[in-house]
Amino acid sequence: MSRKDDSPAISLFSFQDIITSITGIMFLVVIMLMIFLFESKPESSDDPETAKMKKSVAAEITALQKSLDELKKEEERQKKALEELMKMSPEKIAARKRELEKKYAQAAQNLFKLQQEQNEMRLFIQNAAENIRTMQAKLAVDKEQLAKETLESAENKKNLENLKKQLEEVKKAATFSVENSSDKNFILAEFGKDGFMVKDFSAQVDHDLRIPGASADEHIDKFIDWVSTRDKNSELVSVIIGPANLKHWNEIANRLKKLSFGYGVEFYPDDNTTIFTGKQGGGI
Repeated sequence: MSRKDDSPAISLFSFQDIITSITGIMFLVVIMLMIFLFESKPESSDDPETAKMKKSVAAEITALQKSLDELKKEEERQKKALEELMKMSPEKIAARKRELEKKYAQAAQNLFKLQQEQNEMRLFIQNAAENIRTMQAKLAVDKEQLAKETLESAENKKNLENLKKQLEEVKKAATFSVENSSDKNFILAEFGKDGFMVKDFSAQVDHDLRIPGASADEHIDKFIDWVSTRDKNSELVSVIIGPANLKHWNEIANRLKKLSFGYGVEFYPDDNTTIFTGKQGGGI
């Protein structure tokens, strides 16, 4: 069949020549080795070096024979492939070429896509590892903070229990010190370093009468003024005083008497005790 263009005809005879030349070389090497073995003088079989050389030569011959057999098989395969190609028309060869080129382009595109996906996956793994390290560091800080807060919570709970016990003790003690009357409400007044804090048990309300930096007389005046606004017929007051303010009790008692307000007194063992949570007591 004539060609449609002036391109040279496809020839595979050069490849066949190469295979034939290699086969001839292998035959020549094998013949030379055989001649070398036949013409060499026999040596004493007791010589270990000779025995070792014979084994080495025999192994080389075996390897060469194996290579020769493989070359023969490859030659047969190439001959068959060449015969198949020779049977194909130039149009079929060109179509086969285009098909192979298309497959190659598709394989190259798939390879490029896989490389992109691999790079994206590598970046994702790096980011994930960085996030894990960050989260582990934050978790360690959170654990430390949680342990600290747990310890503080336990201490606060203990302090709250102590304050509750102190309040119960003060309430019990104050109950005995105030004129007992079932129809009167109970008021507890604590005299600290900044003035009076008052707890109204009937209304469950705390009254802060403190004046930071004021004198004892100013604190007492503010307390008496507040008491004067209360109903003396329905309320009783018990004053709790620490050691530092004990010297002011007589004045407080006299002024309560003038108001005809029922009262009692209790004493703290020190100037830092207080029944008001989160508020420091103490003397002046």
